[in-house]
Amino acid sequence: MEYYDHGMIGATLAVAAGAQRRHGWAAVVLAALAAMFPDWDAATERSNPRAYQQGHRFWGHNLFAVTAAGATLGWLGHLIHRSRSRHSPRPPTDPPDGAGPWVVLGVAVMLSHPLMDLLYCGCGRGADWPVGLFWPVVPAGFALPWMPWSDRGATAILLAGLCVCLVVRRHRQGFAFALLAVLALYVGVRGAVFQWG
Repeated sequence: MEYYDHGMIGATLAVAAGAQRRHGWAAVVLAALAAMFPDWDAATERSNPRAYQQGHRFWGHNLFAVTAAGATLGWLGHLIHRSRSRHSPRPPTDPPDGAGPWVVLGVAVMLSHPLMDLLYCGCGRGADWPVGLFWPVVPAGFALPWMPWSDRGATAILLAGLCVCLVVRRHRQGFAFALLAVLALYVGVRGAVFQWG
């Protein structure tokens, strides 16, 4: 799955969680950036292709790294929101909450990245690029080769759905849940066609 697909999944998860309604669109943008963040381990692609082959989908995609980074980014988002609310000319409309919802959202959004990459790693019996979910404790990569990593169907579904989320004001949160359900159905059906077709 491409980095922008991960970003759109993060934004959709944030809208489905009601982050936009409670904290504004900045929370959705932060969720999109957080969902793309595990791909930091691709930074060596141009400078050191060997390190890229060994580290991508391991260094930043393991459950330890995404949980720690998700909690950190969620906490940072909470601090930014609290600071912005404190200096806003209008008082916040809802009571201030702690960092907990921000941290949970950050971790959930970050976890979506390696879990989607488990499925988006090739088709058939062999995986093009497994994910080091438990690296460095377990050095092996894991994969459920269900979808090719560059499938454009998910991109089209997410892009169209997020455009509708921007335009539709009522039931935006419910529409985001429906968008995630459509994405899951697409991945399930398309993957089954690849596997058994």
